[in-house]
Amino acid sequence: MPVLRLEVDHVEPVRNAPDRAFDPGNLQVLCGPCHTKKTRIECGHKPPDPKRQAWRKAVAELAAEIPTPAME
Repeated sequence: MPVLRLEVDHVEPVRNAPDRAFDPGNLQVLCGPCHTKKTRIECGHKPPDPKRQAWRKAVAELAAEIPTPAME
């Protein structure tokens, strides 16, 4: 079973609202991929190329099929 990593995110980014950096009301919990996606959008990055996303998915599926010592 994969481990889900959670991350703390600032609802209003610190670069836009530095006065809310330590405000608990400005925090939310997101999974790692969602946090990365939100941050990329806030920074103005383009979404990843669909071909790159397909490659990542294929690699992840392959990795899930390969047993590791911990899985045996």
